[in-house]
Amino acid sequence: MSLWARSDLASVSVSAAHGGCGEVHVRPAPGGNPVQLWKLDCEACADYLRSDPHWSVTASEIPETHDEKLAREDFERRGAKDKDAIMTLAIAKIAGIDPSQLPESLTRMISGQPLHIPLAGQMECPSGHAQPPGMKFCGECGAPMSAPVTKAALSAPERHAEPPAAAPSPQHGPAPQRIRDANSETLRALCRAHGLDEGGKRSDLIIRLSQAGVTNAGLRRFLEPVAA
Repeated sequence: MSLWARSDLASVSVSAAHGGCGEVHVRPAPGGNPVQLWKLDCEACADYLRSDPHWSVTASEIPETHDEKLAREDFERRGAKDKDAIMTLAIAKIAGIDPSQLPESLTRMISGQPLHIPLAGQMECPSGHAQPPGMKFCGECGAPMSAPVTKAALSAPERHAEPPAAAPSPQHGPAPQRIRDANSETLRALCRAHGLDEGGKRSDLIIRLSQAGVTNAGLRRFLEPVAA
């Protein structure tokens, strides 16, 4: 009978007094790299080691080390959270909800971020779509946020009272219905109207407006005179 060794066992020897062959069996290490699966084919030693908790009669039941157990549990937890993230984003998309407007309770559930650690800043997917902090997948294109570009929160500087901002000139084509569809000129005018800093790139303006609570409906109200 053959046995399979736990991954942290480098060698084994069973004396003749215990029914073994008395030789030292060493885990193969071709090129200096120990193999992940080690099958002991010595029937005499295997018969004695059959009841040892570090050995298994099948490869599928090889006992886990402590580190392997922790890694498996973490993998299972992350898999469950990723499944929740996909389901939440899919339902939000079907319902026509902008993923950036998801409540913090759902964002924390998806990300697994503890309550005592604040969700700060915004993220971008590899395609450049702005997403709320803690998201595992982009709500626009579905790309994984495995390597997001996290942007620091943009705080609004203290500003003196200014005359009302002039309405922006109309965009080519229909007036935008969503903030992320507006051009830079419209976004800067919207920032001025809300007393926000209008500097930076278009993506910075979108993040700043989102953090200030400016919604797509607010953009449409702002553009009503222009759209008319």
